[in-house]
Amino acid sequence: TPFHLLDHFHRFEKSAQLLDLQLPYSLEIIEKGIDELIDCFDKENIGIKFYLTGGESSDAFTLSNDPSFWMIAQEINPQPLDYALNLKTISHQREWPEAKTTNYQLATYFAKKYRQQGYQDIIYVDKEQNLLESSTSNLFFIKKNTIYTPSSNILEGITRNIVLELAKPYFSIELRPISLSELKEMQECFITSTTKEICPVNLVDDHKMESSQFDSKTSFLKNLFQDYTLKFHHSFKIDSTRGCKITHSVF
Repeated sequence: TPFHLLDHFHRFEKSAQLLDLQLPYSLEIIEKGIDELIDCFDKENIGIKFYLTGGESSDAFTLSNDPSFWMIAQEINPQPLDYALNLKTISHQREWPEAKTTNYQLATYFAKKYRQQGYQDIIYVDKEQNLLESSTSNLFFIKKNTIYTPSSNILEGITRNIVLELAKPYFSIELRPISLSELKEMQECFITSTTKEICPVNLVDDHKMESSQFDSKTSFLKNLFQDYTLKFHHSFKIDSTRGCKITHSVF
Protein backbone atom coordinates (compact mmCIF):
# COMPACT_ATOMS: atom_id res chain seq x y z
CA THR A 1 0.00 0.00 0.00
CA PRO A 2 1.55 3.33 -1.04
CA PHE A 3 1.77 6.08 1.57
CA HIS A 4 -1.71 7.61 2.12
CA LEU A 5 -2.98 6.54 -1.30
CA LEU A 6 -6.62 7.22 -0.43
CA ASP A 7 -5.88 10.81 0.63
CA HIS A 8 -3.96 11.44 -2.59
CA PHE A 9 -6.74 9.91 -4.68
CA HIS A 10 -9.40 12.11 -3.05
CA ARG A 11 -7.31 15.24 -3.61
CA PHE A 12 -6.70 14.14 -7.20
CA GLU A 13 -10.48 13.82 -7.67
CA LYS A 14 -11.01 17.27 -6.15
CA SER A 15 -8.43 18.85 -8.46
CA ALA A 16 -10.09 17.21 -11.46
CA GLN A 17 -13.54 18.44 -10.41
CA LEU A 18 -12.28 22.01 -9.94
CA LEU A 19 -11.03 21.98 -13.54
CA ASP A 20 -14.14 20.18 -14.85
CA LEU A 21 -12.26 17.00 -15.76
CA GLN A 22 -13.64 13.50 -15.35
CA LEU A 23 -11.40 10.86 -13.82
CA PRO A 24 -11.76 7.83 -16.13
CA TYR A 25 -10.73 5.10 -13.67
CA SER A 26 -11.77 3.98 -10.21
CA LEU A 27 -9.46 3.81 -7.21
CA GLU A 28 -9.37 0.01 -7.51
CA ILE A 29 -8.10 0.09 -11.11
CA ILE A 30 -5.53 2.78 -10.31
CA GLU A 31 -4.33 0.80 -7.31
CA LYS A 32 -3.76 -2.27 -9.52
CA GLY A 33 -1.73 -0.12 -11.89
CA ILE A 34 0.35 1.16 -8.98
CA ASP A 35 1.05 -2.39 -7.82
CA GLU A 36 2.25 -3.33 -11.32
CA LEU A 37 4.56 -0.31 -11.44
CA ILE A 38 6.01 -1.15 -8.03
CA ASP A 39 6.62 -4.77 -9.06
CA CYS A 40 8.53 -3.83 -12.20
CA PHE A 41 10.42 -0.85 -10.74
CA ASP A 42 13.45 -2.17 -8.92
CA LYS A 43 14.28 0.83 -6.75
CA GLU A 44 14.30 1.30 -2.99
CA ASN A 45 12.29 4.54 -2.83
CA ILE A 46 9.63 5.01 -5.49
CA GLY A 47 7.51 8.00 -6.42
CA ILE A 48 4.44 7.49 -8.59
CA LYS A 49 2.81 10.49 -10.22
CA PHE A 50 -0.70 10.62 -11.70
CA TYR A 51 -1.42 12.84 -14.70
CA LEU A 52 -4.85 13.76 -16.06
CA THR A 53 -5.53 15.91 -19.12
CA GLY A 54 -8.58 16.91 -21.12
CA GLY A 55 -7.63 14.36 -23.77
CA GLU A 56 -7.18 14.77 -27.50
CA SER A 57 -8.93 17.94 -28.72
CA SER A 58 -10.54 18.30 -32.14
CA ASP A 59 -9.49 21.95 -32.40
CA ALA A 60 -6.44 22.09 -30.08
CA PHE A 61 -8.51 23.98 -27.52
CA THR A 62 -11.85 22.37 -26.62
CA LEU A 63 -11.78 19.62 -24.00
CA SER A 64 -12.81 16.22 -25.30
CA ASN A 65 -15.14 13.78 -23.59
CA ASP A 66 -12.31 11.26 -23.38
CA PRO A 67 -9.73 12.49 -20.83
CA SER A 68 -6.23 11.04 -20.81
CA PHE A 69 -4.77 9.49 -17.66
CA TRP A 70 -1.37 7.96 -17.03
CA MET A 71 1.06 7.17 -14.23
CA ILE A 72 4.83 7.54 -14.10
CA ALA A 73 7.19 5.88 -11.62
CA GLN A 74 10.53 7.37 -10.72
CA GLU A 75 13.15 6.94 -8.05
CA ILE A 76 13.10 9.31 -5.07
CA ASN A 77 16.51 10.21 -3.74
CA PRO A 78 16.30 11.14 -0.04
CA GLN A 79 17.89 14.44 0.92
CA PRO A 80 20.96 14.43 3.19
CA LEU A 81 20.08 14.61 6.89
CA ASP A 82 21.56 18.09 7.21
CA TYR A 83 19.87 19.46 4.07
CA ALA A 84 18.15 22.84 4.45
CA LEU A 85 16.82 25.45 2.03
CA ASN A 86 17.10 29.17 1.43
CA LEU A 87 13.83 30.67 0.16
CA LYS A 88 13.13 33.92 -1.71
CA THR A 89 9.75 35.66 -1.56
CA ILE A 90 8.08 36.77 -4.81
CA SER A 91 4.78 38.53 -5.47
CA HIS A 92 2.45 35.99 -7.06
CA GLN A 93 -0.63 33.90 -6.32
CA ARG A 94 -1.26 30.73 -8.29
CA GLU A 95 -4.38 30.37 -10.40
CA TRP A 96 -6.61 27.65 -8.96
CA PRO A 97 -4.43 27.30 -5.82
CA GLU A 98 -6.68 24.52 -4.47
CA ALA A 99 -5.97 22.35 -7.54
CA LYS A 100 -2.67 20.58 -8.14
CA THR A 101 -1.65 21.30 -11.72
CA THR A 102 1.52 21.14 -13.80
CA ASN A 103 1.73 24.93 -14.23
CA TYR A 104 5.20 25.55 -12.79
CA GLN A 105 6.42 27.95 -15.47
CA LEU A 106 6.73 30.99 -13.20
CA ALA A 107 8.18 28.94 -10.35
CA THR A 108 10.92 27.41 -12.50
CA TYR A 109 11.77 30.82 -13.98
CA PHE A 110 12.23 32.48 -10.58
CA ALA A 111 13.91 29.44 -9.04
CA LYS A 112 16.55 29.56 -11.75
CA LYS A 113 16.94 33.32 -11.38
CA TYR A 114 17.42 33.28 -7.60
CA ARG A 115 19.49 30.10 -7.48
CA GLN A 116 22.41 32.23 -8.62
CA GLN A 117 21.93 34.26 -5.42
CA GLY A 118 21.96 31.19 -3.18
CA TYR A 119 18.22 30.49 -2.96
CA GLN A 120 16.87 27.03 -3.80
CA ASP A 121 13.15 27.82 -3.97
CA ILE A 122 10.57 30.59 -3.69
CA ILE A 123 7.64 31.62 -1.48
CA TYR A 124 4.56 33.11 -3.10
CA VAL A 125 3.29 36.36 -1.54
CA ASP A 126 -0.22 37.58 -2.43
CA LYS A 127 -1.49 41.14 -3.04
CA GLU A 128 -2.28 41.54 0.67
CA GLN A 129 1.38 40.74 1.45
CA ASN A 130 0.57 37.36 2.97
CA LEU A 131 2.97 34.44 2.70
CA LEU A 132 1.28 31.51 0.94
CA GLU A 133 3.36 28.49 -0.06
CA SER A 134 6.48 27.37 -1.83
CA SER A 135 6.50 26.30 -5.48
CA THR A 136 5.64 22.68 -4.64
CA SER A 137 5.42 22.66 -0.85
CA ASN A 138 3.41 23.94 2.10
CA LEU A 139 4.91 26.52 4.42
CA PHE A 140 5.23 26.49 8.21
CA PHE A 141 6.70 28.88 10.77
CA ILE A 142 7.44 28.41 14.47
CA LYS A 143 7.63 31.07 17.17
CA LYS A 144 8.19 29.93 20.75
CA ASN A 145 5.83 26.94 21.03
CA THR A 146 3.35 27.91 18.32
CA ILE A 147 3.22 26.62 14.76
CA TYR A 148 1.81 28.93 12.10
CA THR A 149 0.74 27.89 8.61
CA PRO A 150 -1.39 29.64 5.95
CA SER A 151 -5.04 28.61 5.88
CA SER A 152 -6.32 29.76 2.47
CA ASN A 153 -5.31 30.26 -1.17
CA ILE A 154 -2.98 27.28 -0.95
CA LEU A 155 -2.93 23.64 -1.99
CA GLU A 156 -3.46 21.66 1.21
CA GLY A 157 -0.84 18.96 1.06
CA ILE A 158 -1.23 15.45 2.44
CA THR A 159 2.04 15.79 4.37
CA ARG A 160 0.88 19.18 5.70
CA ASN A 161 -2.23 17.63 7.21
CA ILE A 162 -0.29 14.74 8.75
CA VAL A 163 2.23 17.13 10.33
CA LEU A 164 -0.56 19.24 11.82
CA GLU A 165 -2.10 16.16 13.44
CA LEU A 166 1.25 14.94 14.77
CA ALA A 167 2.08 18.37 16.18
CA LYS A 168 -1.20 18.91 18.09
CA PRO A 169 -0.13 17.23 21.37
CA TYR A 170 3.08 19.27 21.54
CA PHE A 171 2.38 22.70 20.03
CA SER A 172 -0.21 25.42 19.78
CA ILE A 173 -1.30 25.68 16.15
CA GLU A 174 -2.60 28.72 14.29
CA LEU A 175 -4.03 28.29 10.79
CA ARG A 176 -4.32 31.84 9.50
CA PRO A 177 -2.88 34.37 7.04
CA ILE A 178 0.77 35.14 7.80
CA SER A 179 1.91 38.61 6.84
CA LEU A 180 5.31 39.22 5.28
CA SER A 181 5.88 41.78 8.04
CA GLU A 182 5.70 38.96 10.63
CA LEU A 183 8.68 37.20 9.08
CA LYS A 184 11.24 38.91 11.31
CA GLU A 185 9.42 37.59 14.41
CA MET A 186 9.56 33.92 13.36
CA GLN A 187 12.27 31.69 14.81
CA GLU A 188 11.97 28.62 12.59
CA CYS A 189 10.60 27.76 9.17
CA PHE A 190 10.11 24.52 7.27
CA ILE A 191 8.28 23.26 4.21
CA THR A 192 6.44 19.98 3.67
CA SER A 193 5.65 17.85 0.64
CA THR A 194 5.28 14.20 -0.28
CA THR A 195 8.83 13.91 -1.59
CA LYS A 196 10.57 16.39 0.74
CA GLU A 197 8.62 15.30 3.84
CA ILE A 198 9.76 17.96 6.36
CA CYS A 199 12.58 20.15 5.07
CA PRO A 200 14.14 22.86 7.30
CA VAL A 201 14.61 26.38 5.97
CA ASN A 202 17.77 28.29 6.86
CA LEU A 203 16.97 31.62 5.29
CA VAL A 204 13.88 33.49 4.04
CA ASP A 205 15.04 36.52 2.07
CA ASP A 206 17.64 37.90 4.50
CA HIS A 207 16.02 36.57 7.69
CA LYS A 208 18.00 33.78 9.34
CA MET A 209 16.06 30.85 10.82
CA GLU A 210 17.04 28.35 13.55
CA SER A 211 15.30 25.41 11.88
CA SER A 212 18.32 23.23 11.11
CA GLN A 213 19.84 23.34 14.59
CA PHE A 214 20.13 19.94 16.24
CA ASP A 215 17.74 20.85 19.09
CA SER A 216 15.26 22.82 16.97
CA LYS A 217 11.53 22.21 17.04
CA THR A 218 11.73 21.48 13.31
CA SER A 219 14.15 18.62 14.05
CA PHE A 220 11.71 17.32 16.67
CA LEU A 221 8.91 17.34 14.10
CA LYS A 222 11.11 15.60 11.53
CA ASN A 223 11.71 12.78 13.99
CA LEU A 224 7.98 12.57 14.77
CA PHE A 225 7.17 12.29 11.08
CA GLN A 226 9.84 9.65 10.43
CA ASP A 227 8.50 7.55 13.32
CA TYR A 228 5.00 7.92 11.89
CA THR A 229 6.01 6.73 8.42
CA LEU A 230 7.77 3.68 9.87
CA LYS A 231 4.68 2.76 11.88
CA PHE A 232 2.49 3.31 8.82
CA HIS A 233 4.53 0.86 6.74
CA HIS A 234 4.67 -1.72 9.51
CA SER A 235 0.90 -1.49 10.05
CA PHE A 236 0.39 -2.61 6.43
CA LYS A 237 3.16 -5.21 6.73
CA ILE A 238 5.11 -3.40 4.04
CA ASP A 239 8.78 -4.11 3.48
CA SER A 240 10.25 -1.13 5.35
CA THR A 241 13.31 -1.11 3.09
CA ARG A 242 11.13 0.11 0.19
CA GLY A 243 8.85 3.11 0.12
CA CYS A 244 6.25 4.29 -2.38
CA LYS A 245 4.86 7.81 -2.49
CA ILE A 246 2.14 9.28 -4.64
CA THR A 247 1.97 12.69 -6.31
CA HIS A 248 -0.46 13.91 -8.93
CA SER A 249 -1.27 16.71 -11.36
CA VAL A 250 -4.10 17.72 -13.66
CA PHE A 251 -3.76 19.97 -16.70
